[in-house]
Amino acid sequence: MKSLIKTLVVATLGVTAFAAFAGEISGSSIDATDASSWTNSTAAYAQQEIGVTYGGGRILNSTIVARGVHNEAASRGGSSYQYIGLATGGTMNRVTVVADGAHNRSTGSGARAEQLIGAVLGGTMTNTTVIANRAMNNAQNDSARANQKIGVVN
Repeated sequence: MKSLIKTLVVATLGVTAFAAFAGEISGSSIDATDASSWTNSTAAYAQQEIGVTYGGGRILNSTIVARGVHNEAASRGGSSYQYIGLATGGTMNRVTVVADGAHNRSTGSGARAEQLIGAVLGGTMTNTTVIANRAMNNAQNDSARANQKIGVVN
């Protein structure tokens, strides 16, 4: 009997730890209008996250506004990552993501730029609206790479 109780306690703690790791944005309004992140030096790294959950996280009944946000890494080998309304390994339900004029850019040889707006990686999206008019993702110069995903589930 003691062994069974110990097993149940350990199992309960494991589930609790998983839930805490997952995270949740629920019944929330996030407004990051005109937020800016910028860096310049060799191998510069700029990452901007607005309304993001990881590891089975959920975004529910929420509005995420990121109009005119700017993220840039200006250097050789620089990387810029801009994530707006992103759930990895989780769900997005009854959410509105507005990212008009979102701007993500990396300049310099070997630059990399990645922009994800209103996206779910490894999960589900339902009853969600994603608006990203004039969103721009740009990587410039030799061997540069740009990847932009808006309103995707994969």
